[in-house]
Formats: sequence, C-alpha cells, structure tokens
Amino acid sequence: MEKQAHKTFYWIIKNFSLQSERLCSVPVLIGDCKWRLLAYPKGSNCDYFSLYLEVVDFESMSCGLGRYVKFRLTFVNQVSPNLSAVRETECCFDDKCTSWGFTTMLSLRKLQEEHNRYLVNGEVKIIAEVEVFEAAGTLIESEISEEASELLSKKQRE
Repeated sequence: MEKQAHKTFYWIIKNFSLQSERLCSVPVLIGDCKWRLLAYPKGSNCDYFSLYLEVVDFESMSCGLGRYVKFRLTFVNQVSPNLSAVRETECCFDDKCTSWGFTTMLSLRKLQEEHNRYLVNGEVKIIAEVEVFEAAGTLIESEISEEASELLSKKQRE
C-alpha cells in the first residue's frame, strides 16, 4: 500500500478547562486535505477526556474517494513522557465517516490529579502522528490489515 503523506503535529491547549464542551485544533494539511483534532474535555457521556481525528475538508479529497489512515494520539504526561496516554488505530475516512478516535482517551480522574502531570500550568499537550494512504477505493485488500479490511467491507455495505 502506498503512503500518500505522513505528519506529526502538536496541539497545546492553553488555559485548559474541563468546562469546555468541545475544542478544535488548528487544521493541518496532510496529503491533499486538512485534518484537525477534536477534544471533548468532559468526555462523550462518560468520565473520560475524548479525542478524535477529523478530516476538515472531505470535499477536497481527489475524486471524492475516502482515505485509509493510521494514526496515533498521545496525551502527554509533561513530567514523565513514558507515562503518557497513547492510543492508535486505523480507519477509512470518507463522506460518511469524517472523524474517528477515542471516547476513553484519558480518565478525568487521572487528568485532574496533580501528581499525574497531564495538566501543568493550565496547559495540556497532545501529539498526533498521522499516516494517510492512497484513496480507500483503490486499495487492494491483501495490502491492509484485517481490521482495516473489515472497516472497508462495512462501509461498502452501507
């Protein structure tokens, strides 16, 4: 499978507050479209900080085809980086699935405990590593993981 683009970007949320409903990072150009992070500090009906990757301008994708994307999101422990919360997945983004991520990225209890050092001086730090591959409609199933193959099959049935 041919990689179209890879990028690592950082998002520092200053004056972080659990009172915020939804936060969005600045869009970043990766491949032929813009991507951003969406955060739900109070979670999505749960006691966790929720974090998602979103394609901002799906319409700009060439030929209107989706993209197969592997990504890793890291909620940085600012004192002990080896204790950072890390989640990774792969997904096919298209006009029906424009965001994908983790409802349970980091428990709010861990986030709020001062000794855990995820929130320092009112700031949280998040790292996104994103690999975008060729248009999902042109992938050969043997070239992708079983999980991604199942995602593609499910989307084709919808």
